[in-house]
Formats: sequence, structure tokens, C-alpha cells
Amino acid sequence: MKLNSKSAVVLALATISVGAIAQTTSATGFITLLSQTGNVYNYDISITNTGTSGIGTLWYAWNPGQDYLPTMPTSVGTPAGWTLDGITHGDSGDGYGIHWGGGTLASGATLDGFLFSSTDSPAVLGGFTTVPDYNGQQQPVGDTFVYAGDAFVSASYDLVINPVPAPSGFFGLLPFAGIAILAARRRR
Repeated sequence: MKLNSKSAVVLALATISVGAIAQTTSATGFITLLSQTGNVYNYDISITNTGTSGIGTLWYAWNPGQDYLPTMPTSVGTPAGWTLDGITHGDSGDGYGIHWGGGTLASGATLDGFLFSSTDSPAVLGGFTTVPDYNGQQQPVGDTFVYAGDAFVSASYDLVINPVPAPSGFFGLLPFAGIAILAARRRR
């Protein structure tokens, strides 16, 4: 089939228009340890929308059909405008997942306040599942899905959310060094 110049221009404009309206769903995220009381760790998940569409669902420690947290969260909090859609758990061979929805995170925006408490340590959250997936593979505990809208009916993106390491070593001691210097100056 031979295209004339008018048909080629129309085809090119149609291709550009379709490309311009196509939106992507993608994100990055991390977990911050807020505090620890005994063997309970209090966490905050922060998500940045790196796609071009909004994000309306965050499902932490989950992949369709499987949940990855070893123990059930002891409490869960939500950012303003979002809801807790549930703590998911399939059966005795399955872990737990946390499903937040009903909110909107605009393209380029960052949101925290996805809170949960658990007896799972940061090392556990940054590790791999103890129960293999359907293919016999261990998955990261922090395997997470975001959806542009509601789960299962909108575009999705799979990412891994791991804890941010706590300050340690030399850099973790810097605040204490500052206090020691101030104390030494006061003694003079």
C-alpha cells in the first residue's frame, strides 16, 4: 500500500496523539523505622510517584496471590485521604500484606504516612520470604504493587520497598561527638 503525503501526515499525527495520552504507572519507595518499643517496630512507608499517571492503591508485601510479611502487623495507619482496605492473608502457608487504597498520589509527588507496627525487624523486612512463591523462588519481603486506581482494574507497577538503614558507625556517632565537644567547651 502506497501512502500519499496527506495520509502520512495524518498517520504521524495520530501516532503522536496516542503516545501523548499514554500514561505510565511507576514508583519508588522506602521504609523508615520510626521507633521501637520492646520487640515492636513502628514503620512509615514513603512513596514517590515516578510515573505519569496518579497512584490510587499501595499494596505492601504482596504480589497477586501471595503475602510476604512473616507476622501480622499489630497496627496500621493511613495518610490523609487514603483508607486501609485490609490486611491480607491467604492461608497458613501465606504471610501478610497491607492494602491501602482510595487515595490519589499525583505524578512527581511523594507521600508518607503509610504506617504500620510489627514484630518483624528491619532486617526481616529487607530480606527474603521464608515461603517460596508458586515458582519455588524466594521473593523480597518488601515486594509491593501500586495501581493507578483500584487494584486489579487499573495499570500496576511492581517495586521492592526496603527499610532505609539506620545511621551507624562513624556517622551514627557524629551527634554524640558534637555533644562531647560542647561539654568540653563549657568546662573551660
